[in-house]
Amino acid sequence: MVTEERLLEISRGLAEYIAPMGRPKFIDQDLKDEPDLRDVALEYLAGYSGTLDFMNDLKIKDVNFLSTGQLRGILNVALAQTRERGGRVPPEQVNGLALRGYYKMPNNGPTIVIRKWQDDGTSVVGYEDPITQRVEAFGSVHPGGAEFLIWGKYRSNEAIKLIADDFFTQADTLTREGWGKEYAKLTGKCWICGTETHVEGGSMCERCAEARYAEPGF
Repeated sequence: MVTEERLLEISRGLAEYIAPMGRPKFIDQDLKDEPDLRDVALEYLAGYSGTLDFMNDLKIKDVNFLSTGQLRGILNVALAQTRERGGRVPPEQVNGLALRGYYKMPNNGPTIVIRKWQDDGTSVVGYEDPITQRVEAFGSVHPGGAEFLIWGKYRSNEAIKLIADDFFTQADTLTREGWGKEYAKLTGKCWICGTETHVEGGSMCERCAEARYAEPGF
């Protein structure tokens, strides 16, 4: 029997899995790249007890013949349930606007990465592994930086909580922008989008500079 706790665990796990991809939903290719997602989808379907016709129609079908599109739909339903099931911690107020971008924190701290995640403007927050350059996502920030939420397994991670407090609560917008420019100085990449700046001594690529300041070179 699939318990409610297990369904919530699946929902949170899927949210954390897809967050670094920078998109709000699963696509068919995800199931081809990661075959184990099929088993995750079927487990969620088996435990589902909601009212969505799509899900309840699939529950009476032979699961051996479900299409990739149907399995993808199950994963996206599970993903959507994360908020509805209360899979988030109480919000912490953010000091100033949390800009999307790359930020090298001081005192040999981590590089914080904020990317757009949901269509409503919610962004995923993570830190960049200095060796692999892969981003480990640990939370999300709502549009305008109104609140920051730490995800699932990271809620008991004291190091993550300290980083989040330093970045979102203690630092203001200008301080964070300074950390973004430090990232650009160290890497030669735009601190907004992470691509090469192609501007000597610049902290942004021309596209981001034009979008932000209406003139290149900043």
